[in-house]
Parts: sequence; C-alpha cells; structure tokens
Amino acid sequence: MGVIRRDRIKLDESNPDLKRLTLINDELGAGYLTMGELAIAPGKKVPLHTHPTHEEGMYIMDGDLDYVLGDQKGVVRKGDVLLAPAGVKHQLSNPGPEPRRVMFIFPTTNVKRQLV
Repeated sequence: MGVIRRDRIKLDESNPDLKRLTLINDELGAGYLTMGELAIAPGKKVPLHTHPTHEEGMYIMDGDLDYVLGDQKGVVRKGDVLLAPAGVKHQLSNPGPEPRRVMFIFPTTNVKRQLV
C-alpha cells in the first residue's frame, strides 16, 4: 500500500498528556517500519524509557523540548532530530505553555519499550 488515507489513521487519546497518532505500522501495511506523531501536553513528559532491540528517531515539529539521552540533558528545538540508539534511556519534556509535537520513527513494527 503506497498511500495511507487519513480516515484509516486513529488518534490514541488514552493518555491525555500524550496524544499519539500512528501514521505507519503493520496494521497499515508496513513490514518493518513504525512512524507517528506524538503531541506532548504543556508541563508533561514522555516517561524515561529505552527500546532494547531497536533505535528511535525523533523529529521535533514544534517549539522547544527538554530531553534526556543517555547521560546528556539539554533542549531540542523545532527542526532538530534526536537519535536514541537501542538500549539508551531517553525522555522528552514539554516546559512550554502549548502542546509540542514530535514525529517518531522505528525500524520495526514490533516496538518494544521498557520504562527506566
């Protein structure tokens, strides 16, 4: 399938602090790719976690976010990209007054996440 229509994409609002929109995964026809968009509410964060078997790429779509990546801490801005290697702890926090969006991508449809 080359085109995934918007009406096939479901917004996961089970956590009001982290609204997840999965754009590509096995349910939408991918063999080895997961991609989506995450909206982080003001003052909220993605819990500190790792992916033991695969890396994660994160493209910052809006504003500034605080990050933890391994032993590093800092700020990423709109247009920046974070790469979290397999097994490396990472976290994003939204210190701003408005939601911030991040595009995420995994080289697998079997995303595994462990809280740290």
